[in-house]
Amino acid sequence: MTATSKIQTIAQAWSKIAGIVKRSVITRIAKDNGDFQTAQITYMGKTSDSEILWAYGTYGSVPVNSLCVTLSVGAHEEDRVTFPSRSRTRTRRALRAGEVGFGNPIAKSDVFFDADGNVIITVPGDKRVTVVGDCQLTVSGNVTVSGGNVTINATTTTLNGQVSLGGSGGLPIARVGDAVSGGVITTGSATHTAT
Repeated sequence: MTATSKIQTIAQAWSKIAGIVKRSVITRIAKDNGDFQTAQITYMGKTSDSEILWAYGTYGSVPVNSLCVTLSVGAHEEDRVTFPSRSRTRTRRALRAGEVGFGNPIAKSDVFFDADGNVIITVPGDKRVTVVGDCQLTVSGNVTVSGGNVTINATTTTLNGQVSLGGSGGLPIARVGDAVSGGVITTGSATHTAT
């Protein structure tokens, strides 16, 4: 092998190694109806399809113009996998150390874990949360619900424990069968009061 051919071989090998990892951009939304999600990407002046990989337990459909990192598996250019990095339209910036967010940049809704330990759920506009089956919410401390009108639609509503209507410090309310004399409740509830 001549010196020139050696240099050419080394240059080709280096070009192949250097191209294993490259930045890419999503140029067509992913096909998501098979076992593997694929999308069209553009990188280094080339356009081709690539498998999209997600971390375990996460998934999504990356919007066009999102930034990614693409790897050539085994240095084979035709065997590409792409990791979505972020969307240019991400809703939160200037994050503090340790902060994490998951969300939909297009809808501008997300679940955000801030540096102080708060979990902030942002859903602009009228939205809903759907649970298929039973749901139990357990809180070790106090719970405050703030908003406009509150509507509860249920076949049966059960409230256990002390119930204060209109605020604390009220008088006992009358239940079915409690004694009322002259408009005054004489034997009202010990746990249900109203102001």
